[in-house]
Amino acid sequence: MTIPTLVANYQKKATATKVKKAYAEIAQALKFAQAEYGDPNTWQTIKYTDSAENSKWFVDTYLRPYIKISRDCGTGNEAMTNCKLQSAGVYTDNFILSDGVGVSVACYSYGNTISFSIRTNIKEDAIIGKDNFSYVMLREYMSKGLLPYGYTEGVTREDVMNGYTVNYPDVNMGTSTMNIACKPYSGEDYNEDSETYTRHGCTYLLWLDNWEFKDDYPY
Repeated sequence: MTIPTLVANYQKKATATKVKKAYAEIAQALKFAQAEYGDPNTWQTIKYTDSAENSKWFVDTYLRPYIKISRDCGTGNEAMTNCKLQSAGVYTDNFILSDGVGVSVACYSYGNTISFSIRTNIKEDAIIGKDNFSYVMLREYMSKGLLPYGYTEGVTREDVMNGYTVNYPDVNMGTSTMNIACKPYSGEDYNEDSETYTRHGCTYLLWLDNWEFKDDYPY
């Protein structure tokens, strides 16, 4: 192998290890919370009308007592100022784990779907499926704990590679049809929905591949 290839392979393994470790820490914390508060389907997930405040309350209640947080970064855009952590949005509560991985949690005030973004590179623009990996607790699967974004029963690896549609909760407590895939990025702006949706299934692909970036993974 050439030196660039060796370096790239090392970076992939290091990233996969960080994502797996962060996922395990968060999932374990949620299990501890479940032991104290019962089935997640019964958890109070809406306490404030302000979603950022609601997210902080969720972290303080269901995560903070059971997970090692090395630094709090605040809500929303405070994360950039306090930790140079690219915030996942104005509705998030953000913190950094002991190994430097950033986590953004969004518990929206309009429903009980909670989003978790794991960021292995906190000082650069996060690329979905390379630096940023998204997980959720879905209202119809709350008892299943932490799931990869795009999770739906019966989806295969081939589905994720080719793209599939899924009905996910929306702001009106209904569902919206979304296109999910893990494909190479070809546009200019990762913040454009038309481009990011081609990457939103990458966390799911890494999950299906047991925390390994396979040769055909569009890293």
